[in-house]
Amino acid sequence: MKLASLLKAAKPETDIYVFYTDLRAFGKGFEEYYKKSQKMGIKFVRGKPSHFTENPFTKQISITVEDTLSRQVIESDFDLVVLANGMGLSKASDPIANFLKLAKSEDGFFKEAHPKYKPVDTLVEGVFIAGTAQGPKDIPDTVAQASAAAARVMVTLAQKEFKIDPILAFVDQNKCDGCEKCLENCPKNAIVMNGNGKAEVVEALCLGCGSCIASCPTEALDLHAYTSDQLYAQIDAILLNKPEGEKRILVFADNNCTYRVADALGVRKMKYTAETRIMRMPSSGRVTPNLIMYAFKKGADTVLIGDCEINNLPVPWTSKVGKENIEVAKKRLEEAGVQGDRIFFEEFNAGALQRFIDTVTNISETMKGLQPITSEVKEGLCQRK
Repeated sequence: MKLASLLKAAKPETDIYVFYTDLRAFGKGFEEYYKKSQKMGIKFVRGKPSHFTENPFTKQISITVEDTLSRQVIESDFDLVVLANGMGLSKASDPIANFLKLAKSEDGFFKEAHPKYKPVDTLVEGVFIAGTAQGPKDIPDTVAQASAAAARVMVTLAQKEFKIDPILAFVDQNKCDGCEKCLENCPKNAIVMNGNGKAEVVEALCLGCGSCIASCPTEALDLHAYTSDQLYAQIDAILLNKPEGEKRILVFADNNCTYRVADALGVRKMKYTAETRIMRMPSSGRVTPNLIMYAFKKGADTVLIGDCEINNLPVPWTSKVGKENIEVAKKRLEEAGVQGDRIFFEEFNAGALQRFIDTVTNISETMKGLQPITSEVKEGLCQRK
């Protein structure tokens, strides 16, 4: 509309047509700009051109289009035809997104931490976004958001001390037997052996992903805010009053993508199967084989573990660890004589609302063909009391 208005102002004798399917003048002064363009003589036609042919003599382009408002078919020759493309994030952003592990929304732009409370923050601490990196914007909106991002940077740099996330791993010294199996399972080398021959977490290096916890045979290694006791208690509460004959899908949803998708579904009042129960987790790596087996012991019929897509993972190794834990749990189910594929893993981005609905719907259909796990088998799935 802007380019058409500039051309019309420079060359008033030019006939200009704008063919569109939907047109929204949403910003401040945009509706007035639209009305002004109409008064200048620019013709707005609601319809999608269907045929383009070139006149071999005049080299003009002949266009056929139906005006869906007047129901008339328009055929006319044009000297110049311009295709207005939708805006997308540059491919040059991919290396940045992969290096910083920045999440992207379903439309391909960088995803903000929260659309209302943290509109310029990302899920990566200390990384901010502004302008068309987040989505299509005009100049005033871009300037306003850039100012907000600059202010957030100033606040961050002005701090003399930085607060660290309290969700960090820790070791119960009374349970630790000093086996050292956890040392090789932390890519950040945040676990060391102390003078007593017990494991210890270096909090300044820990990312709080929980991927190391499955490696501890005594469950001495744990995670603040997502301790094993807390998670087992959540499973107890979720499956406590399960009616006889009903099915249950227990979803272990990572905090960065899957849980945000489920939260967005609730905000938008989009429905998914009522058999679904959701537990919030820091990552799929925190879902240990023991947790999965305990869920089946308490009455879950299927388990879905969700994490971010590989390019959007805040911690790059969690998905790999989560899949390894699933394989261990599947083997233990087979050894216990439990038939059928009951454990599912799915990667989501923050905008994959319909895919989440489709995933749990398909799992619900799969459950219909599964035989219930008998009480005798359930008791042997997990030794935790």
